[in-house]
Amino acid sequence: MIIIKKYFILVLSMVFLLLTCLSLYKFKDSIKIQEKTKISRDIDMKENNNEDFSINGIKYLTTYEELFNILGKPQKITDIEDKYETLYREQGYFSVLSYPGLEITLKCLGDNFNLEKGKVVEIDITDSNIKTMRQISINDTKEKVMKVYNIREVFNADNDIIDYKIHGLKINKFSNYLNYDEYCYIKKSDEALIFLFKDNKVSRIVLREFRDNSEDFVINRIKLFSTTYEELINILGKPRKITKLENAIPNQGYFSVLSYPELEITLKCLGDNFNLEKGKVVEIDITDSNIKTMRQISINDTKEKVMKVYNIQKSKKYTIEDREGGMVGSRIHGLKTYKFGYYLDYDEYCYILKVDVPIALIFLFENNKVSRILLRHLSSG
Repeated sequence: MIIIKKYFILVLSMVFLLLTCLSLYKFKDSIKIQEKTKISRDIDMKENNNEDFSINGIKYLTTYEELFNILGKPQKITDIEDKYETLYREQGYFSVLSYPGLEITLKCLGDNFNLEKGKVVEIDITDSNIKTMRQISINDTKEKVMKVYNIREVFNADNDIIDYKIHGLKINKFSNYLNYDEYCYIKKSDEALIFLFKDNKVSRIVLREFRDNSEDFVINRIKLFSTTYEELINILGKPRKITKLENAIPNQGYFSVLSYPELEITLKCLGDNFNLEKGKVVEIDITDSNIKTMRQISINDTKEKVMKVYNIQKSKKYTIEDREGGMVGSRIHGLKTYKFGYYLDYDEYCYILKVDVPIALIFLFENNKVSRILLRHLSSG
């Protein structure tokens, strides 16, 4: 009897121990689930998601019909054709639809202001009654914005991302420029939600296309107006030939062309002589297939490939006017596009423009193949 009793107690203890272990395991698993849920929530709040790029149900490329169903008829419609056009030519017709608290820019498809086929390309919030998906509005503090969106960096409000509206339309109130101290943003693919600050408070919120294409304007780590002669030598070594261009352009300084096996690089020499030590790169001229652009385009690639890779809609005929001047006919500050004495003729060309400054990456074609690639400033065109 005593043995049976001891055995029963032993079995009971083992069952209790098993149940305790099982409970602890479930508790631990529950903690893990809670932690995962918390992490997931944190990620949802910290990482940008599609809903962050929607204002009042309106998104980039929302159609006019969808916009009308959401907001109704605008208070005012302002058509923009040439008045605010800057760098971006032949980009179509735009209309700004004014509503209480926000303005919405539509790109109208076709050769007129046909709103029926228009799509939203920018949303501009100017009133505290309109909030983002994370409940940020005008007059909220910079600190709150950065915390809510997990933004780590702010920028001075005087450079690329806010200097131009979509396709070059200025961020202004129809000629009345608005000044800001700083800005920060979140982005996904080709869109950005931008917060502009004045006195550390949100003064304006803009949802717009964000074509941060600065990397497209770097060739072999060389940048215009940034790379110095010393940096150039560190990257490419000494050139096999240096051609001085004296009096090539009256009152524009001294230029030298540095020749390498696959490309020629033009430096503007600072001062009143050909002092390369203080020179900076102002043009890059690719003539060999060994040198590739950031998107891996090189000499002899097809025109179709270039236009597809860079999403270029159309090419242009290369005319005598192009040879003599304009986009491709002049080098920086008017230096002609030729090989020291003889002109090079092409069939067509196409190009992309840098967002913030007038710099173009130009592809010249012969027989539908890339014959030359120029990275240059457009000050002379």
